[in-house]
Amino acid sequence: MSAEAVEALLSDARAARRGGRPDEVLALLDRAWEQAQGLGEEHPLPVVVAWKRAKAVADFGDRASVASCLAPVLEREDLFDAYPHGIFGVGRLCRAHQDVLGYGDPTVRRLWERLAAHHRASGDLFLAALTDLELAWEAACRGDDVRGPLERVEALRPDALEGSRSWHPDAPDGPGSIPFLHVAAAHTLLRAAVWSGDADEVGPAAAELLQAQAETGVPPRPHVQHALLEARHHGLGGLDIPKSPQAQGFDEAFIAALERGAGFVALASEAPGPEWSLAALWCAVRIGEASAEHVVGEARRVGCLAFVQAATRSERTAR
Repeated sequence: MSAEAVEALLSDARAARRGGRPDEVLALLDRAWEQAQGLGEEHPLPVVVAWKRAKAVADFGDRASVASCLAPVLEREDLFDAYPHGIFGVGRLCRAHQDVLGYGDPTVRRLWERLAAHHRASGDLFLAALTDLELAWEAACRGDDVRGPLERVEALRPDALEGSRSWHPDAPDGPGSIPFLHVAAAHTLLRAAVWSGDADEVGPAAAELLQAQAETGVPPRPHVQHALLEARHHGLGGLDIPKSPQAQGFDEAFIAALERGAGFVALASEAPGPEWSLAALWCAVRIGEASAEHVVGEARRVGCLAFVQAATRSERTAR
């Protein structure tokens, strides 16, 4: 099959998207993928088609299939060079997969790794750090060690981001982004400790988060207040928790539930992702609103094995 025929199918798919015909978009891109297989291992079109299929599936199809669209081209050297828009869309595609299937898919993890390596190679260390934070977040949900990717973030110094072409939206420039990256790293570390039930790590992680937040000089975003309240709910007392003026939606609802100490089961059904549903249910277990067995079953189903670890530690403590 010729490259021209594949390009024609891609053009037809674009027209179908503009015309609001999603089923036709998916069918055309499936045909384009089948025909692109005959173009050879070095031809860029299979990579282009893989990205376009993944995006279409995320938009119109079964989001559980997003990762499988990209798996065949995952180790191609031109994964991002053949389709530069993939750099901007990979985060959304990975999260679309995680929101449906949860964590632990090696394709999603490898996509984050490839993206981080790409940003480092291109000299954008801020975006590389953001991607390392995604890897750390996935590790926190899986109950794996988060230190590897977090150490790369924490090792960044302001001069490394001097002249950076990207930076945190609340920072004036690249070097000014460092405190905000440290907040994100400390936040992930605290979530990992709370969700895995590692009582020895919760206190130091909370202290690190409070210190990092103070260094930003701005009010905390809702997830910071939320994480500290969650740590207190699970037994860490004595926290002076700063309030966020920006809380809304699910964050606002979770903060309210933590402040009144009830309503977590209902909250879990509104969660934007599996880790948040499990976080709410684990809070419910703490006050007897839900069973640890139910949380463990859900955690295994979506690969959020941190909560399995928490249940195991809780059971040992109760003996």
